[in-house]
Amino acid sequence: MRDQQAAGIYVHVPFCRRRCPYCDFYLVTSLRYREAFVEALRREIALVAPQWEGMRFDTLYFGGGTPSQLSIAQLAHILEALHRHFALHPVEVTLEANPEDIDPDYLRGLRALGINRLSLGVQAFDKNRLAFLGRGHGESQARRALDWVQEAGLRSFNVDLIFGLPGESAEQWAAELEYALRWHPPHLSCYSLTIEPRTVLAWAIRKGRCPAPDEDQQAERFLYTHERLTGAGYQHYEVSNYALPGHESQHNRKYWHHIPYLGLGPSAHSFRWTGPDRARRWANVASLRQYLRALEADRLPVAWSEELGVEALRTEALLLGLRLQEGLDLQRLANRYGWRPDPELLRRWIARGWAEYTGDRLRLTAQGWLLTDSLLLECA
Repeated sequence: MRDQQAAGIYVHVPFCRRRCPYCDFYLVTSLRYREAFVEALRREIALVAPQWEGMRFDTLYFGGGTPSQLSIAQLAHILEALHRHFALHPVEVTLEANPEDIDPDYLRGLRALGINRLSLGVQAFDKNRLAFLGRGHGESQARRALDWVQEAGLRSFNVDLIFGLPGESAEQWAAELEYALRWHPPHLSCYSLTIEPRTVLAWAIRKGRCPAPDEDQQAERFLYTHERLTGAGYQHYEVSNYALPGHESQHNRKYWHHIPYLGLGPSAHSFRWTGPDRARRWANVASLRQYLRALEADRLPVAWSEELGVEALRTEALLLGLRLQEGLDLQRLANRYGWRPDPELLRRWIARGWAEYTGDRLRLTAQGWLLTDSLLLECA
């Protein structure tokens, strides 16, 4: 059973100074409960640890929200509790940060705590793009932050960027990408702007105050990004993620390969195998107030739980595998789930340039990645 593999821990830090108009992650914009959150999180760690006794953990990821809203001392308290209650021997510890939150002292503090990877939420450099995305930093802050990160001696760092904004020209996106490449980031996450239904941006589009992104243009930007970054030596190892060799996100790999992970903090999700062909997924309450209240009463703040059988796990394995450069291990899928692709389907995908087939592996091309959802429906 895959519980024998080292698991990951995700900590959701829900604090942001503002909500970006495209964001639908759970967060709060008041910072007054940070200390209460840290104490509640330490209590959650103590309460949930017995359920994971005997499990090894080798990745830790602070996401959000904005984890860089926590002080070095607060992060130290969390890490102390994690090391005390879990068999945590991390090879990768990631913290998401905004450019306006960090300085050399903060980065030195992170290194002293053992945090060796930073994911910097730049999203854009151009002032007009930053304004559209509602970001709290300017181009100079992003540039300065990247200089500091590069000088800090962290093992790795990631730069988040968003493409496909309404009215975006090919030249504008190319300029953004070239600007980011000045710092030779070991990892880049390049996301197509997605309109989530319960966001300010979705509301503005419905009201006619903002045009919707053009899907054809977004496809062009995606293919350009693939060509530019793979040409610069990056591995396009997942639909939205590019890495220089040795800098792939080890933590995110656990999500994509159905390796167990424990989620801590409000709205955090967890996954664990319960049998050879069964697993359980659950999530914490998406409310800081309810989260604090539950832990004050010594209750785990679980909002829901679901059991996943063979069919659900097979569908997820197909979807996740199609999103990865390594693709699907067809022999493994046949052995584990009894799934084999229709040979005619494979021939059609390959003939149209959507997929490649080598040995027992089927992987989508960049063109195929643009059609992932529809291709999944054909083969599920």
